[in-house]
Amino acid sequence: MALRENATLQKLDLDVSWSSSTECCLLLEALAKKEDRRLQSLTLRKFPNHHGLLEVCSSVRKCGLDRKVHIEGYAILPGDETMLQACQQVTSVSIRSSHFRLNVGALRKVFHVMTTCYHITSVHVSLYVFDEVTFATLTTYVSESPSIKEIQLDTRFSEFYDSFIANTEAAIKSMSNLFQTLSSNSSITRIQLASIVALGDQDSQVFADAILNNRQLDHLSVIGMNDTSVPVFLDRLLSGFEHSYNLLLLDLSNCDDESNELMHEAQEMVRRNCSLVDRATRFVMGDHSWYCACAFERVSEEPVLVNNVRRKVTASDEAEDMIRRAQRLVRFMNVDTYMRLTGVVKVAVECYVREDGRPQLDRLYYDCWLHIRRFLMIEDVLIP
Repeated sequence: MALRENATLQKLDLDVSWSSSTECCLLLEALAKKEDRRLQSLTLRKFPNHHGLLEVCSSVRKCGLDRKVHIEGYAILPGDETMLQACQQVTSVSIRSSHFRLNVGALRKVFHVMTTCYHITSVHVSLYVFDEVTFATLTTYVSESPSIKEIQLDTRFSEFYDSFIANTEAAIKSMSNLFQTLSSNSSITRIQLASIVALGDQDSQVFADAILNNRQLDHLSVIGMNDTSVPVFLDRLLSGFEHSYNLLLLDLSNCDDESNELMHEAQEMVRRNCSLVDRATRFVMGDHSWYCACAFERVSEEPVLVNNVRRKVTASDEAEDMIRRAQRLVRFMNVDTYMRLTGVVKVAVECYVREDGRPQLDRLYYDCWLHIRRFLMIEDVLIP
């Protein structure tokens, strides 16, 4: 009743781990009956795996909420692989190998099926026992999935576990192949990796290259680098980090005295990126100050800006439209607007008439000004 009477609700994010599929269906029916239909997004987190997923997804379709409902954090169990493709509302899943101890084949089938589940964009995988075929299947999924955006990978097996000792060489090679695939997938925006088996220098360089080459990647967290590999990673990263604006979070373990200085330098670049994206977002949202305009002009083509603006608006398409409008404003502003924005004039540009009759800045044709503007950034005019 309270939901039906709420006339302002646009986004609703619920932890439904306590509920049943019947209760979720009642919630969907209540939201579908709202007369104003202002609700833009409903997220159901930690949906309980009590064999009610198909029922809830069917209810979503019947209530006409197909594009508004997302199920996140769904824990996949043996048998779920047969219905994943039919449950388009599931966008985020977690997979634990401990749930598949008695049926490893089902775990491999999950990764195989997920390759065609374009609606799944976020995956949390926990592997406790090494199995070469399973790792190869997971690597294939990461390589071939066009929709995966976020991945959290925990490899909890260690050199003390029989599965690793018996296959040490194969395990290290399989993990390296997976890391290479993770780093080369240009659609991934967030990588969280926790590995008991330490990453060597080569694998560490692979993740540094991922930051520099993948403009989509904005979060990287790696727990498990060798002490000697951290400075190798940071050296590789800092070699091209100055002109990379995508990374907003960098979290590494095992930073010793040798790598602390490098880590400080890298975190300064991360803080710079966060500031630029925040100010650019403010420009898109309407703050047309010089401070925000400079940042927007610098990162207006970065995917990370689109993602950040999306968090401020109700629809993702709206974010892209707003950024395009802001880009047109900056790129095609006339000389008066440019000079006002940079604080050179208050109203318009007026120049003294030259005795020789040559044109001044205020007499330039608009096309000529746009040609000059190609070589002139907003931040080139310094605020005193």
